[in-house]
Formats: sequence, C-alpha cells, structure tokens
Amino acid sequence: MKFSRMRHDDPEGDFGRQKRQREIIESILDEGASISSLWNYDNIFDALAKNVKTNFTFEEMLGIQSQYKDIRKNIEELKVEGENEWIPNESGKNIYYYSVKNEERQKLSDLLRNHLELGQEMVSAGQ
Repeated sequence: MKFSRMRHDDPEGDFGRQKRQREIIESILDEGASISSLWNYDNIFDALAKNVKTNFTFEEMLGIQSQYKDIRKNIEELKVEGENEWIPNESGKNIYYYSVKNEERQKLSDLLRNHLELGQEMVSAGQ
C-alpha cells in the first residue's frame, strides 16, 4: 500500500504515484489471467478483502475477468499537457493545481468523445 500511495517523496509527485498504481493494476490483471491463479483464488480474495471493498459477486468478477482478460494488452495512455501551479485560496494557503489550457482540454474531450462514439461538444473555460 505504501508503494501505491507514496507521492511526496516521489520526484514526479502525483504522476509517479499514478504510474505505480497502473503497474499494480496491470500486475493484478496479468496474475488474474493466469490459470494458476484460479487454483489460488481463495488466497487471492482473502488478501484483497483486507484492502478492497466491492459489491461484485464472485461470478460477476469471473465474468469480467473472462471478458476483459486480453484488455491489458491494449491499454492506451494519454498524457495531458499542462503546468504545475500553486494558487493561494481565500485564506492565503497555496493549493496545488495542474493547469490545462482550453485547447488541450478540447483536444482531449474530442478524443474521448470520439472513442466513446459521442458527438463533439465545445469545452468552455469554466469546466
């Protein structure tokens, strides 16, 4: 858990934490796709139960695993271009923001909406 949550000591901050969390998810998907894991599912679920809360049934999880086991080979990563900013709030305390220009937000919105087969929509500055 420390590996997946640590960000203050990481030179990449939140971005480094996100990379580690992605590594963990990919490892879980790889392990879950192996036949040997099926024989150890009791041990795996005991370990997960301490750290994961879900309302999925065992049968639903097996269905998801069987339908999406090959998806780990097709993970697409998008990088959002922006700038790190520390902006003071109303009490004067600096809050970290990752600021993204409207052009970049529009580009990402168009890409995601196209992928989801939704119509184009303009992104406004306040969103």
